[in-house]
Amino acid sequence: MAGLFTNDSNQYGGIKVSVIGYAQVDDALSQLRQIDRDRAVQAGLKAGAAYLVRRGRQRLRKGLKTDAYHRHYQKGNLMKSFIARVKKSKAGALAGFKRPEGSHSHLVDEGTGERETASGLRRGKMPEMKYWTDTREKDTHTAQEKVLEGVRKAAIRIMR
Repeated sequence: MAGLFTNDSNQYGGIKVSVIGYAQVDDALSQLRQIDRDRAVQAGLKAGAAYLVRRGRQRLRKGLKTDAYHRHYQKGNLMKSFIARVKKSKAGALAGFKRPEGSHSHLVDEGTGERETASGLRRGKMPEMKYWTDTREKDTHTAQEKVLEGVRKAAIRIMR
């Protein structure tokens, strides 16, 4: 595979995308100059990260429509906070949530237990939706294929 996706331990829910099998896509990139080669790799990484964001939004939207608890509290900030960006200094891309709009994404994804204030008042619990967890588990392989496909398409487009 040309892409490797790992969990980003510094940021909740982030998925790192980086090209490690450079030799596998080298045939499509061998005829390009270095600057064009970098541009082609970045285009492929952006395609893979954008795919993960798209699938995460679809799962979140579906969960918000079907879950009666979440339907009443939707403000749209979490939906708008999805972000896919390509790293500038090395080959890699990040798919996750921007702050501060997405700072509660882990609560919606994993849920919470019963909460209680210091004075003893109960504040309820947050049911889990598992939209980002499912996206990471189910769509990572397809996103890796999108990275390869995006690199090949960009290389062909640049060679024209």
